[in-house]
Amino acid sequence: MKWVERALGCIDAAQPAVWVAITSTRGSAPRAAGAVMLVTADDAVDTIGGGTLEFRAIALARALLARDAPAAHVQVPLGPSLGQCCGGRVTLSFTRLTAAHRPWLAAVAHAVSGPAAIRVALDVRPPLPVEAVEQGGDIDLAVVGRSSVDCAPASALTLELRGPVLPVLLFGAGHVGRALVQALAPLPVAVTWIDPRDDIFPDALPLNVRAELSDVPLADVAAAAVGTAFVVMTHLHSLDEDIAFAALARGDAAFVGVIGSAPKRARFERRFAARGLAPACSARMQMPIGRTTAGAKEPEVIAISIAAELMQVRAAWQQARQCERQPQQQLAQHPQTTIEPPWHMSGPTSSTG
Repeated sequence: MKWVERALGCIDAAQPAVWVAITSTRGSAPRAAGAVMLVTADDAVDTIGGGTLEFRAIALARALLARDAPAAHVQVPLGPSLGQCCGGRVTLSFTRLTAAHRPWLAAVAHAVSGPAAIRVALDVRPPLPVEAVEQGGDIDLAVVGRSSVDCAPASALTLELRGPVLPVLLFGAGHVGRALVQALAPLPVAVTWIDPRDDIFPDALPLNVRAELSDVPLADVAAAAVGTAFVVMTHLHSLDEDIAFAALARGDAAFVGVIGSAPKRARFERRFAARGLAPACSARMQMPIGRTTAGAKEPEVIAISIAAELMQVRAAWQQARQCERQPQQQLAQHPQTTIEPPWHMSGPTSSTG
C-alpha cells in the first residue's frame, strides 16, 4: 500500500493527485475490488492491474486533474475496446485529493501496521460509461472517505482496501532482520519488530512495521494473537532457544521459524525434549529458515527466502479462514436473494488482501 504514504505526502505538499480505486468487478478482472493506485501529473503509485485498463485509468485521472474535476465514477468493459479478451467489467472511482481527505488517509496509514482488515466508506452514484467521462461529459460525483476506517455509515459502500493480514512477530534487529523488514514492506503482513537493544532500529520504518524495544520477549510471545507467525533471529542463541520454545509450546502459532543451522537445530531439539516439549511440537519448527537460498549468506537473499516462506504460510492461513467461513455463508444463502448493484450495497464487497 505505497499509495497511502504518497497520498499523504501529496496533500501536505499541495501537489494535485487523484485516488483511483476499483469499486466492483464482474467476470474476469485483473484485480479485485479494493485495489487502489494514486496518480499525479507525472507519476503513478501502486497498481489496479496493469495493461490497457491501467493505462486508460491513468490518462483519465490526469484529464480530470487538468479539468480540475473533483471526482468521477465510471464503468469500464474489459473487451475489444481495450484490446483485451477478459470479458469482464470493472467500476472505477476517481477522487481528487484535498486536505479534507487527510483524516481518513491518516487513519488508513495507522491501520496498516495492524493485522485487521482496512475499510473505507464511499458514497457513489451509479457509474457512467468511461467514454462519456473521457469525452468531457457530466461527471458523477463520488465522495471518498465519508467515515473513518472500518466505520462506514449504512448508506455507504464499504470498500475493503485490505483484508486481514498475517501477524508476524520478528525477534532481532540485526542485518537479516533489517533486510527482512524491507522485504516484507510491500507484502500483506503486519510486523511487530522486537529487540532489547537501544538505538538498534532504523529511523524510518515501513507502514506495516511497528518497532518495540523490549527486554521481556517471552511476554511478547505470550501476548501474541492466535495464528501469529514467529520469526526468531536475535543476537543470542540462548535467547533464540527460549523464544522458540515458548512459541512452540503455545501450540497455536501459524509458523515458528528460527535462523541457524542443522547443528543448532539438533541442539535445540535436545534441549526442548529435556524441557518437556513433545517431539511433534519441535518438528513444527522451521530451522534453518530461508532454506531456498542454497547456502547463500547475504542478508538480502536470506530475507527474500524467508518472505516467500511467510507468503506460503499466509496462503494456508487464508485457506483455513475461508473454510471456516464457508459453512456460515452457506447457511446465510437464500435461493430468492437478489444481489443489488454495488452502489446500493452496504458492507464489504471484496478484498485485495
